Amino acid sequence: MESITSAAEEILVDSLSFKVPGSGQYVQERHSVTFHTEGSNSYSPQGGTRVIRFKVTAEGWLDPSTVRFFFDVRNNDPTKQLRPLGALRAFFNRLIVQMRGVAIEDISDYNRVHEMFSILQTPHARNNERAEGFGGSLPIKQLNSTALLPGIKDF
Repeated sequence: MESITSAAEEILVDSLSFKVPGSGQYVQERHSVTFHTEGSNSYSPQGGTRVIRFKVTAEGWLDPSTVRFFFDVRNNDPTKQLRPLGALRAFFNRLIVQMRGVAIEDISDYNRVHEMFSILQTPHARNNERAEGFGGSLPIKQLNSTALLPGIKDF
């Protein structure tokens, strides 16, 4: 019995393996790029610009799992604390992806669809996703502490 178990190859569970995943020889280089919005740089649900548009023009392929949106949320009422209840996806209710004027993806209720897919992830993947956002599981006092966010009182 010992000879059988010693001959077996020991493998790690995927979540404990930190090896760099292999890639094909067709992947020759990777780039980190930034795209800014077209038109306005201030958006509001009450008035002004409500549609955020990006023009992605670059050579090569885009891996959708690596796309990240960064934006600032400003509280215009200093008497009330602002704490988003959902992740960043809660701000968007529709996603349209167009290529050369042709809609290749149109997801209405994007925030709900994204949340359903997020629920199907492992708890660790959801925690990592939350860490990139507003830190959804932290208490409001800890979010506003200067130790966690130096120089920021309200956001």
